[in-house]
Amino acid sequence: MKASSFIQLQLSVNLPEDYKEFLDTTGYLCFDNISQEIYGYEQGFDIEKLPCVIAATKNNKEDYSLDPTEIVISHANYEDHIIILNTQTSYIFEISLDGYKKKLANSFSDWLSVMLARNEANN
Repeated sequence: MKASSFIQLQLSVNLPEDYKEFLDTTGYLCFDNISQEIYGYEQGFDIEKLPCVIAATKNNKEDYSLDPTEIVISHANYEDHIIILNTQTSYIFEISLDGYKKKLANSFSDWLSVMLARNEANN
């Protein structure tokens, strides 16, 4: 079973094509230069621990009042802020415990491009 299919089953969502491709080809990324992880899934991951997207989503769903279509794909570099992917719209948002919500990108691939560039710039 592909990683994207497994994630969709576990989280009961339909993932956007660009995040599916990320899961199936890359699985997970850690940018050391900017201290940023992009959660995903690789065979052998413990689905109850980070950096698994399943754990990230389930562990934060209640605290951040996530909609059923929202999954956690990263933590922001600020305390109590997470990065979510809305699987219905494909938009990427930063949200906080206090209700702050800011749109970061129109798609996962757009956001990933920004993260790649930021990591490269800090190399």
